[in-house]
Amino acid sequence: MHQYNPAFLDGITPALANRFGGRFPNTDMIKDPRTREFCINGDTFNGWIGPDVHFLFSTIQGGKDCCWVLTHRDEHDIDESWSFPGKLEEVYKVLEGWDPICRAIVEKTPSLVDWKLVYRDPLPTWVSKHARILLLGDAAHPFLPTSAQGATQAMEDGVTIAVCLKKAGKGNVPAAVRVHQELR
Repeated sequence: MHQYNPAFLDGITPALANRFGGRFPNTDMIKDPRTREFCINGDTFNGWIGPDVHFLFSTIQGGKDCCWVLTHRDEHDIDESWSFPGKLEEVYKVLEGWDPICRAIVEKTPSLVDWKLVYRDPLPTWVSKHARILLLGDAAHPFLPTSAQGATQAMEDGVTIAVCLKKAGKGNVPAAVRVHQELR
């Protein structure tokens, strides 16, 4: 059964930060002498950090693919989306005065995502009325994606609910689910 619950959308605080991001093959990076070195050394991770801005660039899959994120302060509002298309001109504006290599990397991006980072108030419960459904991971713990906590929270939840279910037994699943929520 799928049911839309508007209560899950309450408690959204407007974006205070924004994250642009792109992923692309290394073809143009290797052709450009300014950026070639990033791809010929296999997997790399590079970061530039400044006031209210950070630019992170990685080569992955042995240097064959490139990806970057640019997180910056933002008070504009757009619809919340995982795939809202971004504009290179807006990225260039944020990067004004930065190391020119950052722009050289971004110039090779065929398309990018404009991803608002919003804060969410904690949900009052992660458990359905009859304790048959339990939210886990990111669904229960609304960290910002830049916290890199989604997988960790899901693993911790998985271990916790497994222990609760084992200790409660098959006849006490609703109690196990509720205990899990109290522990987490």
